[in-house]
Amino acid sequence: MNPATPVTISHKNMNVTVTIPNQFRNNTLTYIFQLNMDSDLSSDDYMELMLTGNWTYFIQDSVFIEGINADAYHTPVFTAKYNWPTYTKLTISNFSSIMRSSQTAFYVSLRTPLIANTYTLTLSAYRKNGGLVEQYSQPVVINATTGYIREMKLHPMIQAIKLPVGQTGPLEFTLGLRNNLPQTNVLTYGKLVIKITPNLPLPNVATNGVPKCYFYGNIEAQSCSYDATNPAYTTVIAYTPVDFNFQSS
Repeated sequence: MNPATPVTISHKNMNVTVTIPNQFRNNTLTYIFQLNMDSDLSSDDYMELMLTGNWTYFIQDSVFIEGINADAYHTPVFTAKYNWPTYTKLTISNFSSIMRSSQTAFYVSLRTPLIANTYTLTLSAYRKNGGLVEQYSQPVVINATTGYIREMKLHPMIQAIKLPVGQTGPLEFTLGLRNNLPQTNVLTYGKLVIKITPNLPLPNVATNGVPKCYFYGNIEAQSCSYDATNPAYTTVIAYTPVDFNFQSS
């Protein structure tokens, strides 16, 4: 009896575009992923992003843009797993579906390794039983240029205008950033998170209106939130304007 002929079943190659702003080491930035699947994924299937080396994911700042669908029973989530120095994994799961008829896009906020080297990025799609459906891989070169940290702390500023007790006025910051924050639209976004200590209470909306954020003095932010619910500090989050990026003003 002749031995059975081996059968090889290959996975499909995933069509992926990865936008990488720079190649700095120890740098916090956002990678943008745009992909078109050749296969549909359903609930209980999952995707996995793996980077070799010591990377760090910031899940709270990573965003699903389009194509990773939710329903009443499924809300997509990112989950990180670290096995330094070998690899770092980010799993996308608990979605209702990912359809090949629609483009899929998401942002991943991360910090690059401290050591300059060439690393491997692999994005894979799996069935719930672990079967590989599609896969994409590319090298990522990290050079010796040192990046920047995620958080910048400022000492209290000198007020340009003194206000009488009980009155309100603008809170102004002048920033000069090393890199541009892109405009906020479908494929890109720029985000400023300002934590103010001590707490600055929310101005009276009935008297002063809803707080707004402006770039360059008179260009309104795409969105702006003012959170003074924590008694220890106030958080202001502003997204760059729809038609303007930001670097200094």
